[in-house]
This record gives sequence, structure tokens and C-alpha cells, in this order.
Amino acid sequence: MRLPIVICIVLLIGFCSFLPYLDRYPEPYFDEAVYNNSAVRVHDGLSFAWPVATSAPYGNVVWAYHGPFFPRLQVLTMALLGVSQFACRVPEYAAAFAAVGLLCLLLYRRGLRWGALALAVFWLGDRSLVEALDGRMDGLALLCLVLAFGAFVRALDTQALWPVFWSGLWAATAVGFHPCTAPFAAMVAAVCLWRFPGRRLRVLCLLAAAAAIPALLVLASVAPHFHEALVQFLYHRRITRLGASGYTPSNLMSALRWSRYWCLVLVCVAGALAIPAAATLLKSGEDQDKPASGSLFLAASLFSLAAFVTFAATAVYTALYPYYFIYLSVWPVVAVIAALDQRAGRLWIRRAGLVCLAVLTVAWLPSALWNVMRWREAPLFARGSIEQAFDQQVLKVVPPGAEIKISSELFIVGHSLGPDALRAPHDKAVDLPSSAWLALVGTDVRHLGGVEAPGLRGRPIVYRGSLYPWIAKYSDSLIIFGPQPPPGRTSAESGRGS
Repeated sequence: MRLPIVICIVLLIGFCSFLPYLDRYPEPYFDEAVYNNSAVRVHDGLSFAWPVATSAPYGNVVWAYHGPFFPRLQVLTMALLGVSQFACRVPEYAAAFAAVGLLCLLLYRRGLRWGALALAVFWLGDRSLVEALDGRMDGLALLCLVLAFGAFVRALDTQALWPVFWSGLWAATAVGFHPCTAPFAAMVAAVCLWRFPGRRLRVLCLLAAAAAIPALLVLASVAPHFHEALVQFLYHRRITRLGASGYTPSNLMSALRWSRYWCLVLVCVAGALAIPAAATLLKSGEDQDKPASGSLFLAASLFSLAAFVTFAATAVYTALYPYYFIYLSVWPVVAVIAALDQRAGRLWIRRAGLVCLAVLTVAWLPSALWNVMRWREAPLFARGSIEQAFDQQVLKVVPPGAEIKISSELFIVGHSLGPDALRAPHDKAVDLPSSAWLALVGTDVRHLGGVEAPGLRGRPIVYRGSLYPWIAKYSDSLIIFGPQPPPGRTSAESGRGS
């Protein structure tokens, strides 16, 4: 009975390490505005729809830029918790830990007790834990995938049909949170049809019914603007692909820092697991109506392969961002743990699993140290209030009642300025009103092309300081620009010093 307590303690240590700081750590992130500002607007009594760019089609009619489930879940979250950075982030953070906890429970109940502990320990050093701190939907999509995985394993074990339905339902629900998880749903459908050759019509009907439930919810979320929603979704796919064109694999490796080795090994192991998965599925003479041999290992290998396809597809279609590892990291670890339990006749898988476990452990150590550094860093951000510091900095230089536009990352920090203060996240600098004051974070200014970019060139810089004044070595800055000077006047003549 002691081992389950140890596993719970390990997960609680990880969960509580960042939970008290979610309201102030990490720094505000661009995506948080895109996926949470609709909930903020509803909380303030405004419409759910808002344009993420001036050029966005039907921006004030419907919100259909991405999977609809997370932004609408956040309406409930902010109704319960209020408008805060914590409310933006806690659903993903809690869901990611719940997903890992359920996988640990599954391993424990199947007799892989030390494997459950190993998964919990690996999670503490996983880069995905840090990526789950942002207010996005990836942790919730992972939770849905874990629920689909549990039902999928049961379907392989028992050959019963209802687990097929639940696996299909949860996999399709994950797509409603993030469309990039479609390969998981496709894999569940294909393997279930392959494994039930005598009952394929019933399996197909169950899968269709399972997919129809989240599909109807998606349609209901945009009704009656179905055409407008499709146009807007395709528009957003296009602009995000163009905006991410510079995010190459080398950029990703640089962003991952000490976690790069861990993530690289995960990708390699996930791709290599296609070999035993195919060998099991295509094994000659195997009766497909009988329970699969090593169903946990087969399911984990297939989910690893689906994650590999997801990762490759995002690399080709959009860009490689660190948060996509949330969909990848747990499955190779579960597959390697399951491989160590293989019996006689499949010892080659067990030996390969031992090698993979040793390589994963070595690659995991730098990533774990990186997470420890992030945990030590979090209290520094919590020593002051970014909202109070931002208000003081703005009030210091911007006249009362003046029109102001702020970086989309600051949608919570600058909430007191009103909904009209938020600049559209995908707008260019030239789209900003020339008469407005601009309060932009340094990363946003660089994204817009720097202070000499069209739309910023000529504006007086009236304030330049740290976004976190109480952190001495914090690198990003807050830059406040004045309005464009009238023709014939220079920025020096019209600006105000700080």
C-alpha cells in the first residue's frame, strides 16, 4: 500500500510546485489572449466573438478560429473564478496532471506498479509540464486522449464493443479542443475496424455515433453561422501558417534549451514504435477476434505513432512549437514501460525496451534540471504585482482618457483599460490607429518588425522599462509609444519623456 502513496506524493509535489504561482508565472503569452479573451468579454457583458485581426472575416459575428471547446469552457471557468491569469491557466494545468495520474492508475492496475512510479517521476522532468503552464487547450486535449487510450486498451483486451464507443467519443472530443489530434481519432477508428473483422458494421456505427456527439457540439457553437465559421477557420489556418514560417526545427531546438535531448529522444522512440506496432497488427495467423497479445504495449505504440504523425504534420503545415510535445511525451514512456513486461516469444521487444529506457533516462536528466530551475524562478515573479506595475507605468506617461492599445499578451494585465484597449493579436503595426498610445511588450515590438517598422517609425518612445521591475535580470521590456506626430513635427517635439 505504500507505493500508491509514493506515486500520489510525487504527482502532488509536481502539481503544487507551480500551482501557487500560476497567476504571475510564467510571463503572459500571446496565445492566452487568442483563446481566453472571448471568456473575458462574456464576463464583462460583451459578445463572445471578436476579431483576432482587422482583416479577419466575420470577426464580430462568430469565433471559429480554432477548436471551440476550450474558449467556451473558459466562460464557465471565469464565471467561477473571475478574470485572472490563474483562471486562464488552471484548466490546462490541472487536466495535464489528471491525464498523467490516470495513466499511472492504469499502469498500476495492470500490475506495472514500478512503471506507474517511473511515469510519475518522468513527468516531473518532462518539458510538457512547463508547457502546460500556459492558458491553452493542450492539457485538456491530452486528458481526452488518455480517456480514449484507457477505453482503447479495454477494447483490445475484452473485444467488447462499448469500449470502442467510448474510445471514439473521447478521441473525437480531443479534436474539439485541438484539431491537431485528428490522427489519434483516425488511428482508433482504423485499428478498431481492423481488430473486429466480423463486427465491422457495428463498430462503424458506434464510431460514427461517438464522433457525432462532439461534432454536433461544434456545430452548435457556431450556429447559425456555419459558412462564416468555415471561412474564418480557413483564414486563421492561413495566417498562422504564414506567421510561423520562420519557426524552424533549429529554432525549436534553441527554444527547448536543456530539454532538447529529451524531446529528440521522444520523437525518435515514437517513430521507432511503428515497427513493433505493425508487427503485432500484421502478424500472420493471428485471430483478430481474440484479445490482442500485449494490448497495453500495442495501444501505447499506436498512440505514440499517432503522436509522431501529429508532430510531423504540424511541422509541415504550421510550425514546431514546444507545446506540441504535450501530445507526444507520455506515450513513448508508457510503451517502453509496457515493453518491459513482455513475456517469452517477444523478448526482443523487452530488450529493446531496456535500451530505450536507459536512453530516455539519460536524456531526461537535463530536462529535469531545467524544470527545477523554472520552479526556483517562479517565486521571483510572484514577489510583485504585474498589474499594479503596469498601471503605474501607463498612468505615468499616458494622459487620462487617451486612446491606448496594448499588446494582446497583456489582456489580463491591462483589463482595467477596457476591451477596446486590446490590439488585435494578428494585426500589423500599420493597422494600429495613428492617434493611439501604444503599450507593447518587447517581444511584440520585435514581432511587428522593431521600432522602425511601418506604423511604429516616427512614434515617440515615452517609456522603456522592465515588464517586471522587481526582477533585476528580466530580459523583456515594456515600451510605450506616443501617437504619430502631426506632419511637419518630429517625434522629439511631440513626445514626452519618462
